[in-house]
Amino acid sequence: MRMTLRILVVIIAVLAAGAVVWLLRPLNLDDLVSKSDPARSYDEAMERWERKQAVEADLPLHDGGRTIVLTHGYQTERVLFFSTD
Repeated sequence: MRMTLRILVVIIAVLAAGAVVWLLRPLNLDDLVSKSDPARSYDEAMERWERKQAVEADLPLHDGGRTIVLTHGYQTERVLFFSTD
């Protein structure tokens, strides 16, 4: 019984060490390329969003999965933008 428990502990320790090594391995980031194409104005940004909405209207997306814009309704000095495109 005691030997079986030791073997089980060793197996779990080896699996845990393997998982840590696998999680800490270097990632290949070559396919993560920045494609910066900032809008030149607030109006252009809103037009892009409207075009994006039109494309998404034809897709079977959940309401919470559509692109949203949180805006003041006018251009501000700074902007925070997240995109998956």
